[in-house]
Amino acid sequence: MIKPLLKLAVYMALLGGAVVIALGGSFAIYGWSKGYSVSSAISYFLSADELAESNPNVEVISWSRVSWAGHIQNKRLSESSGLASSNRYDQVLWSMNDSGNAPELFALNTQGDDLGTWTLGETVQSDWEALSDFVLDGRPYLLIADVGDNFRWKPVHSLIVVKEPDVGQPEERTISEEWRIDFSYPDGVFRDCEAVAVDQKRDRVLLLTKRVHPPELYSLPLKASSSAVAQKISDLFHLPRATYADVKEEPGIGKYRRMVTGMDVSEDDLLLTTYQDLYLYKLSRFEEAPVLVRMPLIGQREAVAFDRHSSLTAYVTNERRGGVGAADVFKIELPEF
Repeated sequence: MIKPLLKLAVYMALLGGAVVIALGGSFAIYGWSKGYSVSSAISYFLSADELAESNPNVEVISWSRVSWAGHIQNKRLSESSGLASSNRYDQVLWSMNDSGNAPELFALNTQGDDLGTWTLGETVQSDWEALSDFVLDGRPYLLIADVGDNFRWKPVHSLIVVKEPDVGQPEERTISEEWRIDFSYPDGVFRDCEAVAVDQKRDRVLLLTKRVHPPELYSLPLKASSSAVAQKISDLFHLPRATYADVKEEPGIGKYRRMVTGMDVSEDDLLLTTYQDLYLYKLSRFEEAPVLVRMPLIGQREAVAFDRHSSLTAYVTNERRGGVGAADVFKIELPEF
């Protein structure tokens, strides 16, 4: 006769298996209904996260200065996943929330004070992960990157371009899409991405993948047709990946803290942020290792932007933990590189 506790264990195992099957079926049906690749998602789930014993040594800029600039005052901006500098006003930044939120752009100053919210009409927010700024024919624009893909199963992603709102004329709070680039990755690969920036000098958009090592840098024309295929530029071998020590120090989240979550471009400088630190590349010399800028390991940092006027000053933001609490703006002063 099976003992009561053993019977309970068997029952729970059977129930757990049923729950897993039900959830897996719902997951697959949802993916198929969206036109996603369920097989790619399953393959990703079954692949093991690779950890490293150590990472490549790179030069450290020990003489940079990182200072807290202020709290983000607008509580609705809870997941500052993208950051861009205004090309209309000094000391004004733009940000937005990522997936599961309304299609809104938030204006704030470099101390985090709220300057207003604008809604992108007739658009559904899928997984906004990055924001970038540029000027074209004398007009300032913002590029919204709807590129997140945590399950690596979306065949098509989008870049949405809007005119930068004028925070000095806040009466009109609805903005419209100017143009959109729907794109895929070459050879049918599926990639997650949170780091996107306009390289205005070269009339292109740069995208850096997440969750693969080495991270892959892709590009798209800034004025591409409505449908395009991203072109791979380079693997960035010098960027770090999670170590066994990271996971031991922060179980559950340590494996994510060295993934690139944001970037920006200023002339020939490419600035990347991870949860851990910042990395600075020269666009003209990708074969060279970047320099590292040490950052405080505070919060979930997913956005970085150069100052409007200088590649020697940048700002980063972090998200509110669990959507509540404080979110911060940090100012980084860099030496010439």
